[in-house]
Amino acid sequence: MKKIIFLMILVGGASTLLAQDNNSYSATSTGNYKAYNAPNNVRMNFQSTYPNAMNVAWQPMNEFWVASYTDNNRLMRVYYGPNGTSYSLALPAIENKIPEEVITKAINQFGNNIYDITMMKSANNSTVYMIRTMDNGSMKSTWINEDGSTASDVFVHR
Repeated sequence: MKKIIFLMILVGGASTLLAQDNNSYSATSTGNYKAYNAPNNVRMNFQSTYPNAMNVAWQPMNEFWVASYTDNNRLMRVYYGPNGTSYSLALPAIENKIPEEVITKAINQFGNNIYDITMMKSANNSTVYMIRTMDNGSMKSTWINEDGSTASDVFVHR
């Protein structure tokens, strides 16, 4: 009898170890919403479609659920609708040839709010990058230099 009980404990412990999920998921509080976990069917659909996604943050958006994670220096978002449809979006949108170092600096500086990056010439003919961010539906533009510092005198030449 002791062997049977020991065997049951051993099998139960082994199955618990095998069922561990190495991915980390978090719930993000946004606006008036408290932090939530996405419904199980949405999370399972996401995990089967994107098994290598790491550090996934979930947040509700109207009737949709949004999974956000970073992959290959891009901010990935997957939207799940109430009827089960989904679509993905990779941000920032790149308007022209942007060096990867600038993209990395922008992501580190502005985080998950980056919408797009555009390379431009300033008034003194130097290269600057317009970073547009979206926060709660409001668009904001910031200009940075290649080193990530804030660019000044973008439009006016003194």
